[in-house]
Amino acid sequence: MLGLSELFTTAGLRVTFITTEHNLRKLPTSSAGYMSFRAVPDGHDRSGRHIGARVESLRVHATPVLRAMQMGSCGGGDEGSSPPPVTCAVTDGIMSFLIDLAEELVIPVFCFRAISACCLWSFLCLPRLIEDGVLPFHDETDMDERIQSVPGMEGFLRRRDLPSFCRTKELADPTFQLHLIETQAAIRCSGLILNTLDPLESTVLSHIRSQIPNVYPICPIHAAAIKSTSTCMGSLRDVDRSCKEWLDAQPPKSIVYVSFESIAVMSRDQLLELVNSGQRFCGPRTEVLSYAAVGGFLTHSGWNSTLESMFEGVPMLCWPFFTDQQINSRYVSEVGLDMKDTCDRVTVERMVRELMEGVRSDCLRRSAVAMAEKAKGSVGEGGSSCVELKRLVNNIRSIGTRECQSRHLKP
Repeated sequence: MLGLSELFTTAGLRVTFITTEHNLRKLPTSSAGYMSFRAVPDGHDRSGRHIGARVESLRVHATPVLRAMQMGSCGGGDEGSSPPPVTCAVTDGIMSFLIDLAEELVIPVFCFRAISACCLWSFLCLPRLIEDGVLPFHDETDMDERIQSVPGMEGFLRRRDLPSFCRTKELADPTFQLHLIETQAAIRCSGLILNTLDPLESTVLSHIRSQIPNVYPICPIHAAAIKSTSTCMGSLRDVDRSCKEWLDAQPPKSIVYVSFESIAVMSRDQLLELVNSGQRFCGPRTEVLSYAAVGGFLTHSGWNSTLESMFEGVPMLCWPFFTDQQINSRYVSEVGLDMKDTCDRVTVERMVRELMEGVRSDCLRRSAVAMAEKAKGSVGEGGSSCVELKRLVNNIRSIGTRECQSRHLKP
């Protein structure tokens, strides 16, 4: 979301970035230029409560604050008085209460989903999966059975590749219901912003447009933001660059980069399994992927990590944990190996070796390099992501002009 905001400000849009008090304390920034920051109460403890409870708590605590912000900004747009009016909202796609609020305030709202288009499409297909009897799973369920209820993915999608919450045996499961309800609510938005690449997910995107016509695939946001501003604020953590000299001293394509990002955690025993493969390892942050020494990426298959790896042309060994990671790891099979549900010591050792020096390693590297060329081309002038970003910015700008004219305010 920070990377997206940077793209907006670079295009000349004025952005108010709203986050929780907890997150705002971690951001090394303040109001400046075209971007300002505001905080809303967290309203919950951060010790691991169910995500649905967190979203509901945010709805209760944040809605009054957001409503007051908007009411306060509508008093005028003159410099030195109240802030300019809010003419458009961009919300996390899993917080539909913000769609309700925007409708109440008569503000167009765009949903931003940071997951892959293939994962979002599987979410949109949940009603059909239930209707066709694919869900819920049962004790005797064949996890390798091919699924025909997600159009465009019939040829390769198995039950085990569906998002992790689909493995519930009860449709009333809170996590399952959260994704079902929130995804269907997104159909009401003015437009859908996706961090994906049109050439990568064109088939799935065409299916999504059948339900949400106005879709903006502007991947990869992390690369586009860096290209535009030379820096990207898309992290709440300090970056560890202590391995730079060590990486520079290693042979080309000899290092396996290991990262499970901010939520998934690797145990000491699992780390020892990797050591037994006899390969070199490194695991600080995503900048590592751009080093010549890196020849493979052991990843949990979160979508940001997947995009970063594809953008740098690094083949992946996928060890998915939850939510979108199962379907992502299946979807990128041309540039990676999928290790889901079979992650014992022997398998980990074997597949790390296969990734780095196996019979498929050269083929995977060639495919990864070809994918990187597509990704980098997409953010260049005339590329698909560049075109879609301009279309999005122009749409938001035209909305703002109309809204200000209707209120007799200066844009």
